[in-house]
Amino acid sequence: MTKTSLYIALFLIAALPGCNLIEKPTEEGTRIARVYDTHLYLEDVLPQIPEGLAEKDSLLLLQNIIYKWGREQLLIKKAEFNLQEEVSDIDELVENYRNDLLKFAYQQEYVDNHLDTLISQEEMNTYYLENAQNFELKENILKARYYLFPTDMDDLNKTKRWFLGNSKSYQNKFEDAVFNYALISIEDDTSWIPFEELVKVIPLKTYNQQEFLARNKKVTLKDSLGLYCLEIQEYKIKDDVSPLPYVRETLRNVILNQRKLDLIKKMEEEIFNAAYEKKDFEIL
Repeated sequence: MTKTSLYIALFLIAALPGCNLIEKPTEEGTRIARVYDTHLYLEDVLPQIPEGLAEKDSLLLLQNIIYKWGREQLLIKKAEFNLQEEVSDIDELVENYRNDLLKFAYQQEYVDNHLDTLISQEEMNTYYLENAQNFELKENILKARYYLFPTDMDDLNKTKRWFLGNSKSYQNKFEDAVFNYALISIEDDTSWIPFEELVKVIPLKTYNQQEFLARNKKVTLKDSLGLYCLEIQEYKIKDDVSPLPYVRETLRNVILNQRKLDLIKKMEEEIFNAAYEKKDFEIL
C-alpha cells in the first residue's frame, strides 16, 4: 500500500458520518471501526476498493464496507449473548468440521502422491469373476451393426434382399451397396450398447425388448429417411450379469477406490505406530 493511497483512505474515513479521529496504527494495523472488542483494520478494507475509483465512489464503497462489517459483528455479538448455552455446541461443531477438512485434505494429498493407478487386465478379470453378482444389468444391451440407405437409392428393394440373404454373393453385393450408398454405416459389433440408445437412431417400435431381441437376428424397416438394416450380433437382457467390457470403467473406479481406502488405512496405521514408538501417543 502506497503512502498516497493510505492518506486518501484516511481522508475518506475521516469524512464518514460520526467518525472520530483515526487512532494511530497498531501492530495489527490502522483501526477504522470497532464493535465492542473487535476491530476492523484499514489494511483489510483497502484491497476491496478498486484502483482508479472516483473519490466520491470510493467514499460510498468504503462506507458500505464498514457499515456491513459493523452490522455483521453486532449480529454475531447479539447471537453470542442470547445463545450462550448453544455457543459451546457450535464451537464443537466448528472444531469438528475443521478437523474433518484437515483430515480429508491430507488424505487426498497423500493419495494423490502415492496411489498406483495402473490396473492390469488380470487384476480386472479376477475382481470381475469374484464379484460378478455385483454387476447386474439394469437394462437390455446388445452388439449390433446397422445401416441407413436413402429412399431414392436405386435397387433399394434388392439391397434389402441382399442384407437378409445368407449367401456369399448377397453379402458381397450388400457390402458394395454400403460402400456406395449408405448414409449411416455402423459396423462396430464389438461394443455393447443399451437398447434405448439404439432406438434413438433406428425407429424400432416394440413393446417387449427382450422378446424382440430373442426373435430377431436381422431387421429392416423404412421411414421418411430411408431403409434401415439392423443385424444383432449378441445381446444380454436386464438382470443378467453385465459383460466385463460393458462395466470396465465401473470396475476400474471400484478397484481404485478400494486401493484408496487401503492406502489411507495403511497411512493412518503408520502414523499411529510411529507416534506410539516415539511416545508421542500414550495411554495414561
